[in-house]
Amino acid sequence: MKHILLAISALWLVGTHAATVESRERRITVSAAPGSGKAWLDFALRADGDVQKFLGGDAVPPKHRLRIHVGPDRKTEGVLRLSFTGREFRTEIAQRIYTSLLCRAAFPEPGKVPSLPSTQWMAAALASHELSTGRQMPGRKPTDYESVRAGFRKGVFPLVERLLSKPVPATSPILYLFYALHCELLATSIRSAPFPKETPFRRILELEVHGRSTVAATEFVLRPFFAEGETLQGWYERTAPVVSRRGSHLSPVEEVVQRLQELTMVNAISLNGGAQKIKRIPIEDLPEKLADYRINPDAIDRVHKQIFELVQDAPVLLREPLAAYMNAFGLLGKGKKRAFLRTIRRARKDFDAAVERQRAIGVLLDRIEEDYSSPTQQLAPYLRTVERADQDARALDPALHMLLDKANE
Repeated sequence: MKHILLAISALWLVGTHAATVESRERRITVSAAPGSGKAWLDFALRADGDVQKFLGGDAVPPKHRLRIHVGPDRKTEGVLRLSFTGREFRTEIAQRIYTSLLCRAAFPEPGKVPSLPSTQWMAAALASHELSTGRQMPGRKPTDYESVRAGFRKGVFPLVERLLSKPVPATSPILYLFYALHCELLATSIRSAPFPKETPFRRILELEVHGRSTVAATEFVLRPFFAEGETLQGWYERTAPVVSRRGSHLSPVEEVVQRLQELTMVNAISLNGGAQKIKRIPIEDLPEKLADYRINPDAIDRVHKQIFELVQDAPVLLREPLAAYMNAFGLLGKGKKRAFLRTIRRARKDFDAAVERQRAIGVLLDRIEEDYSSPTQQLAPYLRTVERADQDARALDPALHMLLDKANE
């Protein structure tokens, strides 16, 4: 969330005199201080393009005009009439503009444009990507959902109904950005469903126009992709962890080690000088604990899935021994205790060796980075010499060098 939108960097430059800039094709008008209106219009046009891609369909010229006023004198507001002082949080600016553009797109025909509840979470989803990925840089960066995935690994999921119907105010930036990230992942999960023709988000808005609630409209659109007896919440908890891995960064080695220990080590009581002390030891060193897993297929399945997630997140060198851990727990689930012990001990040995290699690579890369000298640094003495020679030559005959500079222009 560290990136700042260059398109909004001029929003603080609000004067007393307003100038108007507009896009006739996309029917967006901005009234702002001279010199700052273009930044607002550029942002609104970029947001308008995001909305078109989000909802799908043909990019036809809109029938309604969006008016944005920026200045100390607040204007009358409405769905398509926005008024800003220019000192709002960037989260609030993005949320309100995206919401208005979504409402406008949901009512393509002339007439009054009302507000629709679903546009709130959809606007947050679009604003999340805009605010978090540095859109001023070339290319389209995938969103990193690692902060969300950390909760998923512990079995913590947001209530989809709350995401849809209880938006977090954009005036609380920190909470809003986390809410918006969840909304973006929800939108990405919906988009991952194999819809044959229609775009799901436009269909949700159409159903809402005809009186369905936000939750009911979303459930209706997604119901064909529910498993038997599955709810909207169940569908999300099944889909989101898979989708959230896209674009995620590899986890650091120490984090992988810690997560594996949580899965494969158990608490045991030891006596130290007569005092009881709880310590964690490898599960294979407590054979009596294995019976608890063998008679509990849900526990085996849970560990199996979490190690699979770990394989996806880990650096390449650690993936093969982690896959061996998966195989070991698969053997335990089949009641093959001896094969499990043999496989997991081998897997732990291989994993420890791979961790050491990965750490050594990290140390080597750090050393190379510290010793690295860029071409600019290497050529600095030569360039300084050339610069001094040029300055000396100019000092000898300034008129000649002025003439040569003009000839090169």
